[in-house]
Amino acid sequence: MVKEVMHSNEKAIASYVLGIQSIIFGVISPFAGLIIVGIVMTNKKTSDLEKRARKLNFIGLIVSIVMFIISVIVFLIVGTKYPSLLATP
Repeated sequence: MVKEVMHSNEKAIASYVLGIQSIIFGVISPFAGLIIVGIVMTNKKTSDLEKRARKLNFIGLIVSIVMFIISVIVFLIVGTKYPSLLATP
């Protein structure tokens, strides 16, 4: 029983840390943020720490999606305004 509690607490801490990383990677690289969120969101959330981790993962998901949309818009604007930047020699 003690091992189960310790294992659950370790998963909660790992989930919390990955939630923070999903926000950071969501800003730097949206795809990495989405991958981290996908990994962490598959776990069941029972403890208080796991519930807070789920909130962080949700924030990371939103940040990743917003940054991905912004990067696509910037790519399209730059591609239409300066097509020579995208052309291969």
